[in-house]
Amino acid sequence: PVLRAPLALCVLDPADDPVPGDFHTRDLFRETYGALMAKTHPMARQTDNLIKLHPSEFKQYPQLVATYPSGRQTQVDDVLARLGQKSSSSQMAVPYFLAAPWLLEATDFLMLCPQRAAQALAEHPAMTWRGLASKACDFTYRMVWHERAHKDAGLTWLRELILKTNDYLVRR
Repeated sequence: PVLRAPLALCVLDPADDPVPGDFHTRDLFRETYGALMAKTHPMARQTDNLIKLHPSEFKQYPQLVATYPSGRQTQVDDVLARLGQKSSSSQMAVPYFLAAPWLLEATDFLMLCPQRAAQALAEHPAMTWRGLASKACDFTYRMVWHERAHKDAGLTWLRELILKTNDYLVRR
C-alpha cells in the first residue's frame, strides 16, 4: 500500500511492506490462516479443528476468496496459489469475510482466511473451521501512523486503547 501524509492511523495486513521514514509502526500480532466451511462440507467430517490440514487437501474444493484493495485496483487473496497449491476448482470472490457463512452454507466451497476470522465466523450455526498446517503465508498486523499524529493526545489515547485491547485478545 502507498502511505501518504494525511494518514493519521491505520492497521495494515500484511505488515511486510516498508513504510516511509516519517511514519511510526507497532506490530500487533502474527496471524495464520484457517479454512472456513459449512458443517456439511466433506472436510468438516474428516477431522476436528485441532488437527491442522495440509494445503494440498483443500485444492480439490471450490474456493471462496476475499479481495482487497491494492492502490486503485482490487486483488484476489488466493492463499492456495501463494502456497504453491493452485486450486483445481472454481473460485468466487467477495470483498468481505463477513458474507462468507451465507455463501458457504449449502455448498462445498471453502474459504481460506485469517484464522481469527475463520474462528469468529464459525460461530454461525452452519459453519466450522479447520486449521492450516502450513505457516508459509503467516503475516503480521501492524498499526501505522504519521509523525504529525505521533503526539496528538486523542490519537495517542486511541493507539494505547488498541494496544491494550490487542494485548487482552492475544492473551485469551
